[in-house]
Amino acid sequence: MAGNGGMGTTWHGYPPVHRVLDAHATCLAHQQPALDRYITAAHIADRLRKEEPDLPNLPPNQQARLLERYRTILRRDDWSSMARMNLDPAEQFSAWFLDNIAARLQLLT
Repeated sequence: MAGNGGMGTTWHGYPPVHRVLDAHATCLAHQQPALDRYITAAHIADRLRKEEPDLPNLPPNQQARLLERYRTILRRDDWSSMARMNLDPAEQFSAWFLDNIAARLQLLT
């Protein structure tokens, strides 16, 4: 899914977005931790954290429930340990991720 209009389907125009995110979180909870999964889940959680009131197919209460599901996964010991081992603060993307998304979600603290 795209984060901005004009780049593909966005959460605004996708009626089953709640079901898709719910299924993704369920699947993710049963997968082994991996850095790409961690980063993707954190990006989704960061978007949910904003609680956009104008998402017609994902009201704020559903956003909050999904955010908690993603945070629970990202904060598990196995996922946190993997992220700490693989995110190098000296690397540009990792530094940005840690200073922004991880900080906003209070991950890896």
